[in-house]
Amino acid sequence: MSFSFYYLRVFFASIRRLTRENTGLSIFFFFLTTSLFLGDGKQPFVDAWWALGILMMYGIRYYQRGKLDLRPLPRSIGYAWISLILYYIILIPFSDSAGYSITATIRLIEAYLVYVMFATISFEKTITLFTKGLLFVGVVATLASFVFLLAPSWTSFLPPMNLLYATYGHNHLADLLLFVFPVAIGVVEKKRTVVSVGLLALFTIGMLLTFARGAWILLVFYLLFLVWRSKNVIARKVGLFVAAVIITTFLLVSFAGIPTQKPSLLADGRWEYWRQAVEAIKERPLFGSGPGTFYLQSKRLQEAPASFSWFVHSFPLQLAVETGAVGFLIFAFLFYSLLRRIKTTSPLLTGAALVFAYGFYEFTLDYTVMWLLVLAALGALTEHRALASFRVRLNTISVAPALGVLILFYLSSVGSLGASILGYPKLAFLFAPHDENAVKVFLGKQKKKEVSEAGSYIPMITFYHRRHPDILMRFAQNYNDAQNTMAAREYYELAKYRDPYNEEYQRIREKFYLHTGEFWLFFNEYKSIIYEKHPDQNPNSFNEIVFANEDIAEGPRAMLNSQIQINSYSHDETSINLFLLGFALVDTNPLATKQLFTVARDISPTWSYFHLALSSYYHYYEDQKELAQDVLKNCLRYEYAGDHCADVIKLSIPTLNEIKDYVLTMP
Repeated sequence: MSFSFYYLRVFFASIRRLTRENTGLSIFFFFLTTSLFLGDGKQPFVDAWWALGILMMYGIRYYQRGKLDLRPLPRSIGYAWISLILYYIILIPFSDSAGYSITATIRLIEAYLVYVMFATISFEKTITLFTKGLLFVGVVATLASFVFLLAPSWTSFLPPMNLLYATYGHNHLADLLLFVFPVAIGVVEKKRTVVSVGLLALFTIGMLLTFARGAWILLVFYLLFLVWRSKNVIARKVGLFVAAVIITTFLLVSFAGIPTQKPSLLADGRWEYWRQAVEAIKERPLFGSGPGTFYLQSKRLQEAPASFSWFVHSFPLQLAVETGAVGFLIFAFLFYSLLRRIKTTSPLLTGAALVFAYGFYEFTLDYTVMWLLVLAALGALTEHRALASFRVRLNTISVAPALGVLILFYLSSVGSLGASILGYPKLAFLFAPHDENAVKVFLGKQKKKEVSEAGSYIPMITFYHRRHPDILMRFAQNYNDAQNTMAAREYYELAKYRDPYNEEYQRIREKFYLHTGEFWLFFNEYKSIIYEKHPDQNPNSFNEIVFANEDIAEGPRAMLNSQIQINSYSHDETSINLFLLGFALVDTNPLATKQLFTVARDISPTWSYFHLALSSYYHYYEDQKELAQDVLKNCLRYEYAGDHCADVIKLSIPTLNEIKDYVLTMP
């Protein structure tokens, strides 16, 4: 054990020595390590944190040299980067969410600046330090994941989207370990020591505990390819052993009934996300919906509740959805140009290739950590000779404005965060109007005030978030509080189109329609949830029900507003609401009453009151005594309801007013 610790001390001592010699790269890995604990998922703080890190890298380089002194990029790479960034900027005003597109553009600019920096400092020593830094990050991440696995309560500070603890089916530590594995194998291949073998064993255990089947499969293919192509005996043995361990674990998980959080491949949600992506591409094939906006398309195009996602789980598909064919082709050219300038078979390149391949069916590149890590590696591996012959210093020209944009973004983010912490939501919003969270808090604080207080900012908010259902709902609620029913209704309908299966928003709209006396709109909203909650019911039975708001008199209106409950959408609650609606229509639209009573009975057949209501309708309103008795005889089939119906058959059928009093006493 002491022998192992000795080698670890030597390993970390060498890292400290190299760190002093290359401050910029050390800053990068410091921010990379800290970002592991910050998570990701469109959190403004993560973007601001990386903006600070990149600005520090460039600032220290300028301080040390008196100028940036950047290597010129090859013409094709420079033009490709500039074209892609400008294309993103041009798309912002036309995006479904300019706010999301600004964030996506910032992440692209950050990737560009990271690539330029690493292309500039790319030397053999840099690659050595990069390799050791990557191994260090891999060790920290793997050990942290073990701690969180053993003490899940400690994960409370982690955001849902993170690389250290399983929250969405499997642990996304696998995303990082795919990058680390080729590097670790390369270290063992060069020199087999206790440390190198121990690191590989650590990463293997970490990968197995992620239960990331897709990553396992990809890693096994890589290892088998390594066994086939490598001439190094050690590398072949290591690859074969690790592949065998992963395959064995996969078979145990798949066929031995070991429980995991993962659904079957056929039930995997990514099939639905890919369908949504294809539909969105069909709608806007050339220019897409705007960078960073798949989430909005997913919410709009989902076919069932809670079947949306922030990400497509496929980088190429997501790129096509958000930037269209034009953006896809520009990025493809950029990626091709980057690979052309790499003349090495370094394990870093293999790791980057594995991560990129994984991105074809996962959202690994939506983690800022992984996105910037891949671009940093590609920059570090760029061949120097390819750079020297180009006199056009495109990166020198474009880096200055890119840094300027990053400075503005950082100041905006820090100002907004500070104002939010100090309790100034309006100021937080004005600092960062692109940040949806700042907008939501600002509009929420206006909720109980006159809407005119926030009215002057509505055009600005609309520009940044015009198709975001959460923002549209807050507009609607603010207008509703200000008694502007027409504007509230308009925004409620817009939000419904953008997020049709949001149960919370459906409930809010139902209450709004009840309050405004728009009972037909209430019923249409309500029945859409009944379809979801009670799929055993025939949709045609609802679609045949037609009535107008004018069919409900003033007295029944007050009764409906006070008695209809919208809480659980349970069988009993739903039947009560349908009965009350039918009761309110009995004098003006008896056909709708009969249909509503029938559906209420079919949803809750074990309650006698709904059988009695339909029987009473036939008996007193259509004077069809036989049909009324038939309804009661059908009620006898149900154990508890049957006893009550049997008593009614012997006595007399109660009136609807009497039944209503009974129904209102139901628990």
